[in-house]
Amino acid sequence: MTYQTLKMGISAIKAGNMREGGRLVRIAIQSEDLTDAQRASGWVWLAHTMNEPQKRIRCYEEALRLEPDNQFAQERLRELKPPAPPPPPDNLPAPPADLPTGKPATPPPPQTLPGTNTMPAPRALSPEAQKQQPIESLSAQKSPYSPPPQRRTTWKQSEPVDPARETQTATAVPVNYNNYTQANTPPPNNNASRGGVHYRTVGIIGGPEGDATGFFMSKGGLVVTTRHAIGGSLYVNYALSDGTVERAQVVRSWPEYDVALLHTGRPVEQLIPMANTPDIPDNMPLKAVAHGGFVVEGVKRATRTDFGHWFPTTIDSMRDAGGNPVFNDQGLLVGMLTANANPSAPYVFGLHSIFIRNLVREYKAHMENYERGMAYCSACGHISNAGVYGGFYCEHCGTVLPHAVESERFNLPTMAPLYGESMNSPCPRCESTSGFYKGACLRCGHRV
Repeated sequence: MTYQTLKMGISAIKAGNMREGGRLVRIAIQSEDLTDAQRASGWVWLAHTMNEPQKRIRCYEEALRLEPDNQFAQERLRELKPPAPPPPPDNLPAPPADLPTGKPATPPPPQTLPGTNTMPAPRALSPEAQKQQPIESLSAQKSPYSPPPQRRTTWKQSEPVDPARETQTATAVPVNYNNYTQANTPPPNNNASRGGVHYRTVGIIGGPEGDATGFFMSKGGLVVTTRHAIGGSLYVNYALSDGTVERAQVVRSWPEYDVALLHTGRPVEQLIPMANTPDIPDNMPLKAVAHGGFVVEGVKRATRTDFGHWFPTTIDSMRDAGGNPVFNDQGLLVGMLTANANPSAPYVFGLHSIFIRNLVREYKAHMENYERGMAYCSACGHISNAGVYGGFYCEHCGTVLPHAVESERFNLPTMAPLYGESMNSPCPRCESTSGFYKGACLRCGHRV
């Protein structure tokens, strides 16, 4: 009876009824009444019902475990398991020594990608003056940052849920460091001669959604703000609390979490002290500080829903486009205010600071293996390795990378493993490896 069930399932798959055929084959291959060869055949046919390459690979591996000489499964595995990407060319220059520590070299003039937003030059300089003046000289200018009046939130996003959490030991709060009535209150014995100025916030100038706020998350000069604030920019201008204006390079972003990292190259001696737990009690008073010392107050909104990395607030108006550090009633950093709002209410959400710190660590760990040619993709926020192997497109989203915008782009067969173009078995009719959906080739429609 089990063998008949297997035959019925295979017949259904041949007829194009993948769902029913897969159900019958699964029932049959779990029985011990079949021989190993019969069960291996069942796994092979079950692979035809899978759309995801990894699931198909597992089916063929199970078939080879039961019948090691199954040539069909061996051939399919060779097609589905691509070789490792080719080694980088030998003539590439060595990577800069400071990049693995999260300190990219001084950025060149911005390169504009089609369809992306770029930050304007500082308002105090004309285009002719900018061409003659290096980026470092921008620090001598005063900030034009002026937060707009309070506004109701309009930009909404679905509320992500992820229960992963981590704790951190809180550091001592410097005296008057969180005096919200002042733009910048450095602690005693501040030694500015070593470049160790204490900046609580920075102002993001002229973003696609207007001015915004950011704050330092590493002593090496990494600033965190919202992806909403910087959009698809590669470089942004930011203002310090003492009024100077400088330029930062966007090095990583996570649109799904509304987080962006900027590299300023400016060392700081002390970061904002962080709370030692991601848990914020209901109704705890919160203060969101916009650049310039503007404070918006609220509480942690009581709710039965677990928002994972996010926490709801009763704040329904913002001074800018987000990125404000959020402090609890003890003056400790608990998160970053974003423009994300509940679809049914104007209240905005904050992102836990410990989760943001983990994203910063993820970026630093990635850059420890930096290779010449790696580039930030402003479209999806990932760091692309395509340039390391001579590719032109981001392997995560397919966007043309900055170095290839003005160059001639052509097909490189060695790029197939990087872009996953050899992950699907070829269609028996047109030999396309574009893949299959519901048993039909995505290129010519032939049903397998």
